[in-house]
Order: sequence, then C-alpha cells, then structure tokens
Amino acid sequence: MTKQLSEHQKKFTEALMLAITAPSKELSDECVSMANQLGSSLSKKDIELSMMGIETALEYMESSND
Repeated sequence: MTKQLSEHQKKFTEALMLAITAPSKELSDECVSMANQLGSSLSKKDIELSMMGIETALEYMESSND
C-alpha cells in the first residue's frame, strides 16, 4: 500500500531537501528553520518517512553523477 504525502509533509520534505542542497549556509539555515516549523506539526513517523525519501533521492543523485 502506498501512502500519499500530505501537502504539509511535501513542503517539509522540500524545505529539508533545500536545506541540504542550498548553495550557501545562509540559505541552508533559512530552509532548516522552515523545515523545523513545518515539522513541528508532523508525526515522528511522517518525519522519518520524509527523511528516508530524502536519503533515497540523495543516493540517486549521487549515483547518477558517477
């Protein structure tokens, strides 16, 4: 069974991904702040699922650069 992400969880995931890939520390810190705000209303399970998705995306990005 596939679980659909809520809009709120999508925005959290995007903010976290942007924090990781931001071109500067200033932009990264801004995105971390947004992710923290968005994540405060998500369940621990939803946060973990988002983080697993990000890890998978980063691994894919890394492998396609080889």
